[in-house]
Amino acid sequence: MKRKRSSSNITPPLRGIPRPGYFPAAFEHMLGPLPIPSASQELKHVFPHNIAFRTADWASHPILEDGEGYDVVVAFSITKWIHLNGGDDSIRGFFRRIHEVLKPQGHLILEPQAWNTYAKAKRMDEHLKQIYQSLSLRPEHFESILEEMGFEPPQHLGTTGDGGFQRPVDLYKKL
Repeated sequence: MKRKRSSSNITPPLRGIPRPGYFPAAFEHMLGPLPIPSASQELKHVFPHNIAFRTADWASHPILEDGEGYDVVVAFSITKWIHLNGGDDSIRGFFRRIHEVLKPQGHLILEPQAWNTYAKAKRMDEHLKQIYQSLSLRPEHFESILEEMGFEPPQHLGTTGDGGFQRPVDLYKKL
């Protein structure tokens, strides 16, 4: 039996009480991006000036900011792609890099993708298919790998997303 979609799941609230965190995607197109106030020297450690985004092959190559270390590393929707593009060694290397750059008592917030999602991705490319066939590690092994590297057992925070995009989110603390 098909489940009817509730309109409250797909439309913005129009009857008085807004959903927390709701920001219509169309606003940026209609009004432009939100302005970020210019940073003065005393504000450089205050949000949004203390956040930086960079495109890099971080798992393989250090970046300048690594020298200071991080309090938190967030890894959402990325483990499958690192694993499929580089094999078991690359996912271990990724976890090792995280451990190296986290400050003592730092946290890793990890959203591992389920093994069954790897099968879809391998159909995209012959290279991915070859690597997929060579993999011996599975996402369910990540927890023990991270503990062996020096993380506490994770706190399982719950799941994110809807429908086929529901994934667990785990919090690891560096020992």
